[in-house]
Amino acid sequence: MMIREGIASDTIFLLVFIGIVTLASLLIFWKWAEIAPQQASENSCKLKQHSFCIDWRSKNYNILDKPNWSDFPPKGTDCAKYGIVEPTVSECKKIVGE
Repeated sequence: MMIREGIASDTIFLLVFIGIVTLASLLIFWKWAEIAPQQASENSCKLKQHSFCIDWRSKNYNILDKPNWSDFPPKGTDCAKYGIVEPTVSECKKIVGE
């Protein structure tokens, strides 16, 4: 019986160790993914434009309360290469379907 108890405690230790290593690996990957800059694609830029317009619409297109275009990911000016730039009120109304 003594041998079986040793095997059980070794197995429990091994499972806990594997769990801790897996959790640490996931945390490291998660932090790395947050640091990595998001690359601009045409779809991500369209999503940026749509998110901008929805946010601005929620503020009744108030020019004084206009959201900052650069606050929406992807950051930077990479969207201009797809012809997607900060929209005007009339463009936003078309984008959100008003």
